[in-house]
Amino acid sequence: MSAPDSYHMKGRTSSGPSHSRMNIHPLTAMTKAEEMQRYDAFVASLPQDSYLRPWLRDIRDQVATDLRNDIIPEMTPREAYAQCIQARKEAAAHIRRDLDRKRQDAARIIAEATAKAASITARVEQDAEATRRELQDDIFRLRHALNALAGTGPRRLRLALHHLAKQTA
Repeated sequence: MSAPDSYHMKGRTSSGPSHSRMNIHPLTAMTKAEEMQRYDAFVASLPQDSYLRPWLRDIRDQVATDLRNDIIPEMTPREAYAQCIQARKEAAAHIRRDLDRKRQDAARIIAEATAKAASITARVEQDAEATRRELQDDIFRLRHALNALAGTGPRRLRLALHHLAKQTA
């Protein structure tokens, strides 16, 4: 629901373009059309190399639409800037917390991997030691069997090797 094309200022009401084009007293109400004329005149008064001129020219249609629909900006540019700064701080804090969490996760994963590696290394060393002892025992038995067979005939040697093969299998 749109208000009539007029403004009420300090108890005065104006409807329609009854005031002279740009000579409106500040306490006199302006119509929406007169406000847009003032807007256009202000934008035109800015230097060509002004930073504001192209930006204000680009948002003119939005300003006119908001004015026609009686939409008052929800926040000032300063408030918007403050909200952006706050959002940026919150995002940075979130990123720092997330980074800290990821670093803790990485440290935990490294610690677990290091512990697993140490456990695997210990098992491999134990298995290697057990295999070494078994080989030493096999070598001892083989030497013992060979010493016992020294000086005996081929038949006795085959029997001893067969017996030794049964023991090591």
